[in-house]
Amino acid sequence: MRAVVFDQNYYRLNKHIASAVLYGIIFSPLIAITTSLITFFLVVFLLKRKNRETFKEYLSLSFMWAVYGVGIAFLIIVVLPAIYNSPQGPLGFIIDGPLGLSTGILVGAGLWVMQEGAR
Repeated sequence: MRAVVFDQNYYRLNKHIASAVLYGIIFSPLIAITTSLITFFLVVFLLKRKNRETFKEYLSLSFMWAVYGVGIAFLIIVVLPAIYNSPQGPLGFIIDGPLGLSTGILVGAGLWVMQEGAR
C-alpha cells in the first residue's frame, strides 16, 4: 500500500487516485466509528436493551480493541524499519495508524455484537 501512495511512478497511478487512496486511509477511522455506532443503535433498538449499560460495554470493547489496533500498528512501524534499515519508518504511522485504529474499532464493535447475540 505504501508503494501505491508514496511511489506513484512505480504503479503509474494517476495522482488523483493516489491522493484519494491516501485520504480514504486517513479518514477510515471516521467511517469505522460511524459504521459501528449505526450497528450499536440497530442492535439496541432491535433487541430492546438498556442504552446506558450496553453503551458502556460497547464503548469499553471498542476502545480496548482500538488501542490494540494502534499498538499493533506501532509495533509494525517500529519493527519493519529496524529490519529493513529504513529511515522513513515513522512516516508509516500516517498510513498504519488510522488503519489499525479503524480495524480495532470494527473488531471491538463486532465482538460486542457477538456478545449481545449470545445473551
